[in-house]
Amino acid sequence: MESQVGDLKDSWSKDFQIKLSLARAIIRNPKVLILDDILSEMTADSILTFKANFDILSKSRTVILISKDIYNLSLCKKIMYFDGSKMVQYGATSAILSEDGPVKELLKKQLKVISPQFERYTSSLARGVR
Repeated sequence: MESQVGDLKDSWSKDFQIKLSLARAIIRNPKVLILDDILSEMTADSILTFKANFDILSKSRTVILISKDIYNLSLCKKIMYFDGSKMVQYGATSAILSEDGPVKELLKKQLKVISPQFERYTSSLARGVR
């Protein structure tokens, strides 16, 4: 399936470009879908819609979500955290978030930016993930 979009794509928002790319990937129905930091360029509404539909998206396929935003981990069943080319943490999301390590430290830093109540959120995330 090929489509011509011409010069129109230059006027599209980054959010729309991501949605279009995701739709094109889903139409192909891959067994493995790799999403490389797509949430960082989405609007808040698009992120909420994506998160609300993630179970449907991942139901019949493996989804690898690459993200620099650790707070998106609630979508994941497992985490692989890399420092450069070295994997330094791997396991179930709830286990990784409850143990001391680089993932938990990065999550704390990112949540401090978002909310001064990050400790409460970190605790609820560790209890409430899959």
